[in-house]
Amino acid sequence: MEEAVVKQGVLHLQLQQTFGKKWKKFWGILYRESPCSTARLELFEGSAPPAAEKLRKSEGSKKLVKLSDCVHVAEVGGDAGCPKETFPFLLETTDKRFLLAAEGTEVADWIQKLCELAFPRSREEQAGGKDGQQSSQGTDGGVSMEENSLYSSRDKAQRRRKPEPAPCESVGNRRARPHVTC
Repeated sequence: MEEAVVKQGVLHLQLQQTFGKKWKKFWGILYRESPCSTARLELFEGSAPPAAEKLRKSEGSKKLVKLSDCVHVAEVGGDAGCPKETFPFLLETTDKRFLLAAEGTEVADWIQKLCELAFPRSREEQAGGKDGQQSSQGTDGGVSMEENSLYSSRDKAQRRRKPEPAPCESVGNRRARPHVTC
């Protein structure tokens, strides 16, 4: 079964070394989620697509980024010391940060595709008004105040009574100390 490749191309990855940081060229392949695998970015050493046998056998130096673990994708401002004619962007997962760089014309497309695969719900929420359902988005694309529970009116809000604390049964001139468990 052939997996759906969303995008592929040359990416530069910043690697941490003993004496500073170094950029290394990788061939990046971005895969869509399928019934037998998760959405992911695979990085193969080199600037050319890997041979078909290498893809199946997972030979060579390959880095794998599961997009389900992704928490942040953004363009990086300022000088990151990246290779000429490339622009950096950050891909952050729950346990690691990847500083990548792509050619100027490709950066926005890489970021867009990564965001679409890593955060699929945000695209569904933007579509919101499909199938005859009314969207709860305001004019600026955000959730309107009426739909946000923080700003709901008092008439709609249900008040709960806080349970009263049990009366203290201490006798004498003792002071209460917090109970510490180790």
